[in-house]
Amino acid sequence: RRAMEEGCTAFSVQGASSAFGPPDPDPARRPQSAYWGNPPICFGLPGRDGPPLVLDAATCIMSDEQRSDEYDQLQELIPAAFFKSMGYTGIARALGGTFVGMDGSAAAKVAQSWPRARGGGLVIVMDLGLFAAADEVRGGIDSLVRGVRDTMRPVRGYEEATLPGTVEERMEQDYRRDGVPVGERELTMLRETSEEFGVDLPPALR
Repeated sequence: RRAMEEGCTAFSVQGASSAFGPPDPDPARRPQSAYWGNPPICFGLPGRDGPPLVLDAATCIMSDEQRSDEYDQLQELIPAAFFKSMGYTGIARALGGTFVGMDGSAAAKVAQSWPRARGGGLVIVMDLGLFAAADEVRGGIDSLVRGVRDTMRPVRGYEEATLPGTVEERMEQDYRRDGVPVGERELTMLRETSEEFGVDLPPALR
């Protein structure tokens, strides 16, 4: 979002070293490749008069809690979706890990001192007018968002067809006006952390 506010488009991804641990001697206990990894990945392009196009997601087609025999059956029903998911994970690991040096000696030296420092990341920011007039690009994003919304049927169970970024912009506007809702669990964690480190919370969170 900071890149879009400056008239740019941006892509970011997180990765890690390409190293794997030794394989389990029992093949049946090895992790399923269909669910391999789930690093975050994000693209953002601003619109002119409408909401931006922002894909802020993770690479695995299934969320982390969707693991059961019921979900496993999808591997036979829609294998292409899982192959895409594995490809996204591989690219994210490579660009956010290997490409930025997470397999190198410098990263290994850091990991010796801080074993949890295993993640890498890549952020690419480009001027929106790099290849075409920036206003044309913004207008094109408006056209994409509007076209999906006005000419296509929604995903089953939803009231409207929206590209990623539309709902998020609405929520951001609501939160700026009404405040960000905080759940009881998160509120408890904030209070405990505040007490542990001696940091005062805003009055509304106390």
